Amino acid sequence: MRSILFLILLLSGLYSQAAEKIYVPFFSCEDCSQQLGRSTTYILVDLINHYEVFEAIIAQKRDTSLFEESVNEVKESAELLSTSYYLIGKIVRLKDNYHISVTLYATSSSMIIWSDIRSTNERNDIPAIMDEIAAHIGSDKKFSLSGDVSRVYSAESKKLNREKGNKSVGMTVGAMIPISNEEIKSVDGGFGFIGSFDVRNYILQLSAEVYYGNDSIPSGYTDHTFQNRYFNIGTSVLYPLSTTNNAPFVCLGSAFTYRETQIKYDAVVIGISGIPTHDHNVFDSGLTMNAGGGYILKRNSDATLFIYARGYVYIPKVNSVAYGAMLNVALTIGG
Repeated sequence: MRSILFLILLLSGLYSQAAEKIYVPFFSCEDCSQQLGRSTTYILVDLINHYEVFEAIIAQKRDTSLFEESVNEVKESAELLSTSYYLIGKIVRLKDNYHISVTLYATSSSMIIWSDIRSTNERNDIPAIMDEIAAHIGSDKKFSLSGDVSRVYSAESKKLNREKGNKSVGMTVGAMIPISNEEIKSVDGGFGFIGSFDVRNYILQLSAEVYYGNDSIPSGYTDHTFQNRYFNIGTSVLYPLSTTNNAPFVCLGSAFTYRETQIKYDAVVIGISGIPTHDHNVFDSGLTMNAGGGYILKRNSDATLFIYARGYVYIPKVNSVAYGAMLNVALTIGG
């Protein structure tokens, strides 16, 4: 009789534990797609229900606002759904690594009941990680007992900034468009080579470029033919306005510029007088400052595209400032 009573009590205790519910909102994602957070959430919910220790409940709505639920909003949803617990999940991608944190809270007190952090450099490992989390959630088994994913992210970010920034090299094409009050009004096309060093908070780029253009302007009895050559060696700092793969940025840069202008005169005879053809070159050098913005495409992939629109000021000497616009596209490859 005692054994039967003990079995009944044991089964009722297990049923009570199994009946406890967890509200599971969508995982938040940093530097990775929301679709990854959505699919990871569905996997975890199915696995928690598979192990039958808890009953996981996901909100019925499927709108994008669920991706932006604050902790307080998650707690309110858990109270409305009458769940004993709620879960906060986060995925952070840093270079090739995925950091996954899961924290279980008591709905009544908002106290942390259980938490864990896992890391992998293979996206395909995430379902297996979810299986381990679902099997051990609420128990004394966990991978990490200290810190949270934000601290892991911060520590690794600093380390990568020092040691393993994302390096790539490529080519750039574009045009310099003078708009200052000078004789030469040509659009100078050019190309060059670029090196890029991405440390997440900003992108440092080094470039070597050449631009070439010509124009012909009547002046009195003579046609002046101008041919420009700009040689730029410079550096730029890009500040992305988002951590997503495709994002706008602002940029500042400077370059040492060597400019060669070749001037040709075509002889025009008027009566008994004539002006002979005489060619000469004008050389100068100085500092070019530029500022503007643009857009990054596929920042975290092996091939990244940069689109720039900048204004520039060329200062060869105090009394001869030239300014204009620069339009460029660069493709870099590396990682």
